[in-house]
Amino acid sequence: MNENLIGDKTTFAIEYSILMVDPSPPYGNCIIWLEGNSLGGIEGEIYLTRVCQLLEAVILIKNKLFLEEPFYNLSHTELFNLMRKDKIDETSKYWFLYTEGFDLFDNYLYRRNDNFHFLWQLTPKVWKEFEPQGIPTQLLSAQVAIGMYEKVVNQFKNALMLSS
Repeated sequence: MNENLIGDKTTFAIEYSILMVDPSPPYGNCIIWLEGNSLGGIEGEIYLTRVCQLLEAVILIKNKLFLEEPFYNLSHTELFNLMRKDKIDETSKYWFLYTEGFDLFDNYLYRRNDNFHFLWQLTPKVWKEFEPQGIPTQLLSAQVAIGMYEKVVNQFKNALMLSS
């Protein structure tokens, strides 16, 4: 298994390994790193092109990811709980990587100025299974400059294209 890292784990990075290319699109493992904390990578193999498409979709809708002004005054915990309970209009547009490989997490992102803000937590129903493995169960948050996000995602896309 060949491990690849694009970006910087302390800010934003995509770590992946390609296990199979033929007869399917690139298939393997993937972890997203946000300010030194990981998201995903605990469930096994996934279609990497699907992950890339979802990461790119964020770029396409980045101007629709602003919250209504009052929400910016909430704590991360308050905002996360509102999103988790679908109490914000169009909560689905704030879902981040809502796909296989990342679906054991509740994960959201929103935009403020020139940054994406990420909020994620391991789904409580699987805490007993994964907490002994060292996977944090508390709410995690990170902030990534949009320019850096776009650069890393484009490099990931190019790397996957070269592997096909």
